[in-house]
Amino acid sequence: MHVSDREISVIVQGPVVGSPAGPQAGHITRECLASVRRHWPGAELVLSTWRGSDLSDLGFDVLVESEDPGSLPYDVAQGVPNNVNRQLVTTKAGLAASSRRYVLKIRSDMQMQHDGLLRYFDAFPARSDWSFVGKKVIGSTTFARIPGLIWHLPYHPGDLFFFGEREDMRRIWDIPLASERDVSMGVPKLPHGVNIHGMLNMVRCAPEQYIWLSFLRKYVDVLPASHWDRTAESIAGTEKSFASNLILVSPEQAGLVSLKFQRPASIVEWAVKYGSCYTHTIWKQLYFKYCLDRPRTVYAVGWGRAYLAKSIYIARRMVGPGSLRAKVSRGVRNV
Repeated sequence: MHVSDREISVIVQGPVVGSPAGPQAGHITRECLASVRRHWPGAELVLSTWRGSDLSDLGFDVLVESEDPGSLPYDVAQGVPNNVNRQLVTTKAGLAASSRRYVLKIRSDMQMQHDGLLRYFDAFPARSDWSFVGKKVIGSTTFARIPGLIWHLPYHPGDLFFFGEREDMRRIWDIPLASERDVSMGVPKLPHGVNIHGMLNMVRCAPEQYIWLSFLRKYVDVLPASHWDRTAESIAGTEKSFASNLILVSPEQAGLVSLKFQRPASIVEWAVKYGSCYTHTIWKQLYFKYCLDRPRTVYAVGWGRAYLAKSIYIARRMVGPGSLRAKVSRGVRNV
């Protein structure tokens, strides 16, 4: 399906990263906007950010300034905030200001290297009874978690970028802001596995989970999945919702890379951050299963990568610095 850049609004949402007084390499949002302009000169470029931001030397067509709603608690021990409402406010404001048929939503710390994502749009048209958008929306494989592989995290798409028809994007993002109870009130007596760390066992859901579950609950009854819910029903719901409403592609396939999340420093970091995510190949397996009713098991390469990541994670838990073996060893030395 051919889509012209003149039919596209690009929403760059989030804080302005970098300032004119800072080093050249730190002008991340300026480079984000400029990279889109290089590849899609005819697109409508919408910057949706916070009131009072330094907009010097930034190139855009439409500016939307909103009041910062602030963050919610997430991992208090690690000092990690939950910025779901910040993402909701800037994205919804950007969508309201956009005017083209198609919309690309990216973070303000990303860079466009090519427009390969257009190759995938509408390339998988089959639907299911869980299809709630007119045409599937393209999303990122990065941080689209496979529930139960390493992290539990059902209904957790990646949120680096989304591309689709404007009305479909509005369907996804037309949800209320989150309250602290929606995302932060944990129930520690619920069962959870060894993959829960620190305060995360008190988190009801991550920002990506809140957005996706809020979208789905407008159409189907989804049980109140939590951060650590890996029931068969939650896993199947995750798979079916991703297959029916999204097309998951990697940042490299889409041509949209993060300037914040750099190459992992170790194989363990890769396994935990990226190896636990869906790939385009695994997503296609879900598409065949749920939208074409033709389950396929030929994608050994995709699942091989996932289970390699799980093996690395398990090995780290067994013999790494925080493992039971290490703790016992330190205790013996201290006797």
